[in-house]
Amino acid sequence: MRLIQTRSTARSLAIAALLVAPALVAASTPHPTPRATAHAVVPVTGSYRLTVASKHARKTADLVVEQTADGYVGYVLTNESETPLTNIAIQGDTLRAHVTTSAGDGELVLRITDAGITGTLKLPMKTLTVSGERAY
Repeated sequence: MRLIQTRSTARSLAIAALLVAPALVAASTPHPTPRATAHAVVPVTGSYRLTVASKHARKTADLVVEQTADGYVGYVLTNESETPLTNIAIQGDTLRAHVTTSAGDGELVLRITDAGITGTLKLPMKTLTVSGERAY
């Protein structure tokens, strides 16, 4: 029971930190002059609610991604586990990362837009569909 409470508290703190951190950075960072672009850039960092599905099963998880001075850090949070993302790369609106699951090492590829999140989790023996939305 204590472990579940600890995970719940850790998840709440991680989400709260992500909500506060951008405001702190924005307050201390000079803002560049906005430029007109063909597409609005959607920030990839944040907190997300995901559904990971195969043909026969669905599972929900939270995804937290934060930018640091050294790059990006991220975690996939479920009621059972907290799994760090490694080798996070962000190009435009696409996030790529490695994640270790009970089914083996996998590659998470997500496209994040205003409309939501779509992507895949490629594991050694199968590819799962990922969909979701921002949690805040």
